[in-house]
Order: sequence, then structure tokens, then C-alpha cells
Amino acid sequence: MKYILSSVFVLFTFIGFSQFVDSSELESIAKSEMTHANNRTARIAVLSDSIDVIYHDINWTVNPGDGIIAGEVFTRFIVGQSNINQLFFDLSDGLTVDSVKYHGNSIPFARPGNAVLEINLTSSVLANMTDSVSVFYNGTPTDAFVTDSHGSQNAPEAWTISEPYGAREWWPCKDQLNDKIDSMDIHVTTSLGNKAGSLGLLTGIDTIGSEVTYHWKHRFPVTPYLVSIAVTNYLEFTNYVHIGQDSFPVVNYVYPESFSYAESQVNRISRFFELFDSLFIPYPFMAEKYGHCETSIGGGMEHQTMSTMGSFSDDLMAHELAHQWFGDYTTCASWEELWLNEGFATYLTGLSRERYNLPASWDDWKRGKINNITSQSDGSVFVTDTNTFWRLFDSRLTYDKGSYVLHMLRWKLGDNAFFTGVQNYLNDSKVKFGFTKNEYLITHLEATSGQDLTEFFADWFYGEGYPTYQITLAGVAPDYAVRISQTTSHPSVNFFEMPVEIRLQGSGLDTLMRFENTENNQWFDFTLNKNIAVASFDPNRWLIMRSGNVILGNQEVDEQKLNPIVFPQPAINEVNVSNLNPLWNSDETKVYSVTGALIDVPVTNTNGNWKLDLTELPIGIFFLDHPEWNKPIRFIKSL
Repeated sequence: MKYILSSVFVLFTFIGFSQFVDSSELESIAKSEMTHANNRTARIAVLSDSIDVIYHDINWTVNPGDGIIAGEVFTRFIVGQSNINQLFFDLSDGLTVDSVKYHGNSIPFARPGNAVLEINLTSSVLANMTDSVSVFYNGTPTDAFVTDSHGSQNAPEAWTISEPYGAREWWPCKDQLNDKIDSMDIHVTTSLGNKAGSLGLLTGIDTIGSEVTYHWKHRFPVTPYLVSIAVTNYLEFTNYVHIGQDSFPVVNYVYPESFSYAESQVNRISRFFELFDSLFIPYPFMAEKYGHCETSIGGGMEHQTMSTMGSFSDDLMAHELAHQWFGDYTTCASWEELWLNEGFATYLTGLSRERYNLPASWDDWKRGKINNITSQSDGSVFVTDTNTFWRLFDSRLTYDKGSYVLHMLRWKLGDNAFFTGVQNYLNDSKVKFGFTKNEYLITHLEATSGQDLTEFFADWFYGEGYPTYQITLAGVAPDYAVRISQTTSHPSVNFFEMPVEIRLQGSGLDTLMRFENTENNQWFDFTLNKNIAVASFDPNRWLIMRSGNVILGNQEVDEQKLNPIVFPQPAINEVNVSNLNPLWNSDETKVYSVTGALIDVPVTNTNGNWKLDLTELPIGIFFLDHPEWNKPIRFIKSL
């Protein structure tokens, strides 16, 4: 089949790649989480899964500035299917265990290393029975327990950040992604003049002499890395969010020196609640609260019901709030699938821009994500090395590519199927206040859309890299055709299957066309009773991609044999060749003189565009040929 390119000049604009990477505060979120993880090798104890932790009652004493924590951690648990006579908790080797009490009596314990506390019970506990134990400890934690100061008076502060393996650095717990604590009571004692923020509802403040104790009660399941405390000379203010007939408090503990700024900014958070509530499910912890504790963290952390904040920008507030649905309410069951937390939170931050900001802000967000993702040619969203913190919290892959996988799913499935599928996923009993997996999300998206997503996840989630597209537009009104070709940046994927969008414009013409691109070098015929003057590929930035070469001008195009374009004419030191099939081998290119003599000319291939080095050629007429071409192409070398 042959097509004639329209005689009207056709300009193809590829939207997707530029030379800058988004440097917004969103990038600092990932960087801060990497920094606080300290790039250490994870010390993951192989603990018995024979108990289910159902309750903690914890008393902590913290005086900001001295770096010391002292605590009593009471744990109630249910034994599994087998009798036990030992318990194991994760606890840093640098912390001292003073005693362990069982039914009011001290019992033996051991510290075998590898951040493990081994507790030897005085008798066996039968299967399916409920029992409890208390651990008394103290010490100077590292990494996950941060001491710093703020303000002109250098007021001391202490705060915690435990993701992914840091809870054990400051308290004895079952620091694993397989058991959520059903409920907690947290008591933090500190020096008078300080406030202590934590999970849940504040139910009491008790002052005794020069010390004050804050009692927080939390009655929702929580994973240990989302347990937090933050202590300093906070000022407090409370906002109320109203959604439908419901209202709940947003409690804010902020530095005195930033009170006015924080109060003005946090007033804006209600709109993010309204957006996430309308798109997904109601705020999961509405029966208690949401809130913020300001600290010197270089970004934020989504501690359950009270996020730790380094600032109160819209992007940061939206990101950490989004985690209350994705990361807290439902938590990835494996760090390999951390994108189920971070990809969603990053995408919801983008959706808040789409809803509330000018269109340019949403477009900037998308462009910045694409630029960062494609700044390197490899990398999967799936985390293959969960012991390397820089890989876990890679902003390019876990955050940005993870968020864009969701954006592409929305495009592929349509808004109704995508958002309904995510709602059903969040309402799944396997997911509610528990742990989640890719398979749960995929099941619901396939059910609402009727589409098989096996290949999509193989390409975009497990596979590495991205496509570079080449587009050929051919024909004259009313009969047109478009050919969609791509090359991939990494050998793990030979073709990225995705629907693509092209915007066609001209006199009296402005339309979007969608093509289901299921194979490489695929032609699509379409009818349009208007002349096309401008065509833009992926104008709404639905795809992770880079642009390739474009066919322009009056050229005869054969479905099997494309005629390349050679320019400039005449050439001086180099000549470029475009309008190429990405499967053609540039090494097979031949250059001949007018007498038919074969001449050796260096050829380079950059993203499907060929370049010939003419510096060694004399002035004259030459012919360029290739086995796949209909005929040789003449070019001129001049001064």
C-alpha cells in the first residue's frame, strides 16, 4: 500500500523530552527518606511468625537534646498454630535491656546479635492463646531517633523516622511487613514546656513536677515503621475538615517561629481531603484525626495520623496525606513493591495539581516526571535489591516511574475503570488496614476494565527503560494513514504496547485521535475531511517516552519501503539521514562515487538517526544506498 504525504506542510511536535529534570520539592521527599535510611545494609532478623501482635502499651521518657530514650514496652500477642516457649523482637544491639517481665516476674533474655532480643518464657504458651510480656530498656539510639535544634534559641528537639527498617533502632517490636499492631497506647514523658506528638487521639496530659506526660491512644492497625514520636517546644493549632456530614480535626504541632506560616498553609489541606475522598474512599482514620509534627526533616514522612513535616508546601502536604490511604491504611507487603506506597502518593500529588492548579502546573508535573524517568535508559519499578536504600527510595523509579505507571493505566483503562478499580481495591477485605500486593491491585483493575494487564506490567513495571517513538503521517484529505514505530532503551523489553494519542490541527480542525498500538511499525488508516497542518504526538503526556525522528514534506511512502530524507543539501562536513525504519541496520549503508566506486564513510546511529562524516570526502556528487531502499539517494559535498 502506498500513501502520498499531504502537500500541506505537516509539523509534528513531540511532547515529552527536554533537557531539564524537575527540581521541585517532590524530589526532596525521596531524597530525605533515602538520607535517613543512611544507606545501611538492612539487619533483618529471621523472627518467628508464630505470634500476632495485637496491642502495645508503651511508656517512653524523652528529653530532647540528650539523645537518650528510656522505655517500657508492654506487648499483648496471640500465639499461632504451634505452642511456643520463646519470643523474638527486633531491637538494636546498641540499646540496653534492663529487664523482661512475664506475668509480673523477671525472666531470662539474651542478645544474640543481629539486632535481636530473645526472650525465654518460663513455660510453654499454647497455640491460639493470648499472652503478654513487658520489656524495659534504655540507651542512645542511632539513625532512626534524631536529635536536633531549631529557631534562634536553638530549642532542642527529638523525633523518629523508621522507614524501612528503623523501628528496631529505638524500640523493641516485630519490625516486619507481616504483622500490624491492632491498637496502641503511647505515653511520652518529657520536660515541662515541651509537647509530644504521636499517633491517634490525645486523651490526657499529666504534669508532675518538672515533667509532663502526653497520652496518645490509637485504635487502628499500624505497622511498626509508621509509629512515631516528636518532642520539642511546639505550639499547637487545630483545623477541622468537613466532608459531607462528617468532620474531624487536623492537629498541628509546629515550631513557634513558623506558627503563622504553618497556620496559613495548613488551612489549604481540606481540599486535598475532598479530592482523595471523592476519587477513592473516605479518609480511613476519620474516627481519630489527622495532623502534622514539624521537624528538621528534609522532606516529610507519612507517620500514621500525624505526618512528620519539614515544610508545609502544597505538594508535600498532598503527598504525605495521600499516604494515609496508600502506605498506612494499606501497606506494601514487600519492599519489592514499595511503589504501592510511593507511586500512589506521588501520583495523588500530581492529581491535586490537575484539580486545583493552573493547567501549566499539571503539565509541568508530568513533564518533570517524564524527564527524570528517561534521564537514564534502564531501571524497573520493581525493587530487586531491598537491602540497598538508594534503590528502595530511588526518586526516578519508585516514585516517578511508579506514579507514571498509574498515569498510563488511567489512560489505558479510562477514568471510570481506573478509579472504580482502585476504589474496589481499597475496599477489598484483604487490603483494608492490612498489607497489599500487586496482584490485588491488578485483579480489581482487570475486573473493572475487562482488560488483561499481564503484558502491561511485564513491560512497564518489571521491564526496564522506555520507548522512543517515530511517527509517519501520510495521505491527503479525506484518506490518511499513520505509522507508529518505536525503539526501546533497554533489551528487557522489545516492544512497549500502549495506546497513543495524536492531536491533529488545521484550518477548522482540532481533534484528538487514539490508536491502539499493539505492534511495531503499525499502520492505521483514518478518514478526515480536513487538511492537516500541525500534528502533535502525545500532547497530554500520557506516556513515558522520548521522541524520535519525524517524516515531513512531500514524500512517497511505501508501507514496506520507506524513502529516507537526506539533509542538508549540499552538505559540508556531515550529512543526516531521517525517515528511517528503526529495524534497518546503519552498518549496511554504502556510499558510491559517480563512477560507482565504493567509498568508506563513517556512519553513526543515534536513536534511529544516522549521521555520515564527510570530512575525508572530496568535493563532488555521491550516492547513498542501503539494501532496504528503493533506490540510491544523491547528495552533494561542497565547501
